[in-house]
Amino acid sequence: MSVGAGPARRVRSAPQRVAGRDTPGSPGPPERPSEALRLALAVAGVLAVVAAALTWGQVVVRLRAPEPVETHGTPEAMVWSGRVFRSEAELAVWLHKQGVDYEHWARTHPAAVAILREPAPSLAEASRRTRAADAVEPTR
Repeated sequence: MSVGAGPARRVRSAPQRVAGRDTPGSPGPPERPSEALRLALAVAGVLAVVAAALTWGQVVVRLRAPEPVETHGTPEAMVWSGRVFRSEAELAVWLHKQGVDYEHWARTHPAAVAILREPAPSLAEASRRTRAADAVEPTR
């Protein structure tokens, strides 16, 4: 008897790899998208970019020229140089600290002075004005 003589054993070899296939029986490499699909995706991408550009264009236009906000009532204070002043005395003190004479400033800015000189309406008067405005403009 010779050594190794016995029933023949079948040795399994590793599966053969076919070019373009990962495993035996797989369908193969994914197909490339059709020309029509690629064209549709390109058009959709261009349209998305154009829509975004138009939207941002509208934002820029609105920020450059905002529509004025309608106000009701009379102002009780004035904003000047980033500060809020409720009286002529308060503004005069600040202007003096800036080296500006209040009387000269008042002559050159009469509309601003009128805001500070106009007496603030009483609470009852403001309430009457609000009710009168609501009667004229019905709410929707």
